[in-house]
Amino acid sequence: MKIIYIVASNIPSRSANSIHVMKMCQAFAHNGHEVTLVVPNCYNEMENDIKDEYDFYGVENKFVIKKIFCPNIKGKMIFFFLLSFMFILRQKTDLIYGRYLPTCFMSAIFRMKTIFELHSDIWNSGLLNKIRLRIILQNKNIDFVVISKALKVLMQKKYPHLIKKIIVAHDGADKPVSLSEKIDDKFNYEKINVGYLGHLYKGRGIDLIINIANKIRDCDFHIIGGRNEDIEYWENQNLTNNIIFHGFIQQKNVYKYRNSCDILLAPYQNQVFLKDKKQDTSKFMSPLKIFEYMASKKAIIISDLPVLREVLNESNAIFVSPDNESEWINAINELKKNEKRMKLANQAYIDFEKKYTWLKRAKFIIDNIK
Repeated sequence: MKIIYIVASNIPSRSANSIHVMKMCQAFAHNGHEVTLVVPNCYNEMENDIKDEYDFYGVENKFVIKKIFCPNIKGKMIFFFLLSFMFILRQKTDLIYGRYLPTCFMSAIFRMKTIFELHSDIWNSGLLNKIRLRIILQNKNIDFVVISKALKVLMQKKYPHLIKKIIVAHDGADKPVSLSEKIDDKFNYEKINVGYLGHLYKGRGIDLIINIANKIRDCDFHIIGGRNEDIEYWENQNLTNNIIFHGFIQQKNVYKYRNSCDILLAPYQNQVFLKDKKQDTSKFMSPLKIFEYMASKKAIIISDLPVLREVLNESNAIFVSPDNESEWINAINELKKNEKRMKLANQAYIDFEKKYTWLKRAKFIIDNIK
């Protein structure tokens, strides 16, 4: 099958959605499909010192990346919409797959088989998108993929006739290159190493980790990821010497940092915001982090939010109240016992292999196209 995957993500960049897109394109390609990824060429918004985008994300060069001209002016995405749609019209393709509504809207209108993937409640993203949605909801050429059952329920409440058109596909991760390769410096392997990997946006629980580290001095706490300005903000707080900020790590090397930890934390708060801070995603998110944690075969401590129980349970993780420091401290102390850690870690890895690889996600979506 020939697939054109269209998104508004900048490639390469540090964003989680760009990682998701590159991993899915690789997964479609590994399932035997011919894939072309269409993205805007916004030079000023990308990691411009990266020479090999595939290597940056740790994916194989198995699909084509087509970059569409996008000038650095107000309204630049109009250029991307028009030029990307013109590109699609010139191609012989079997499926348009995307996370960019304007072009997916037009491909469905022009009777191309289309799948639109949602990671949030797009109904609240402007009047024009509301109009587009109302029109294409009646279109037999388009199906929808959402990242959680909670998001499907939310969509169906607003659009009851969507029941047969929504596929739930939780996010995923790659099998790690190695489960033993570690980082030599900055980790003291005579201590318990507790890790957090991801962005440092509001609602990610970084302040909670800092407070916990202050009370558990016999463990080292490693925070991997984040923008330079966010790291600078947190490092200017009154930190204990058992907190180490590692900064941004290229995706291809992140697994080494997970391998270097004994316990991994996902302290999502009751409200979780993306970079733009406009929408709370805590009720329907499917964070890449938790699948990467499962793939790393490490013990996981995670906030007890209903949507996260769609993937994890008491046999493969410890759930604690999002903002209750005592519960987090007790959970970490409990996992200082190697036997308990290994039991959770092994079950998480078994569940990951069974359900949550990118390869299986891509196959599941294609197999369930109406």
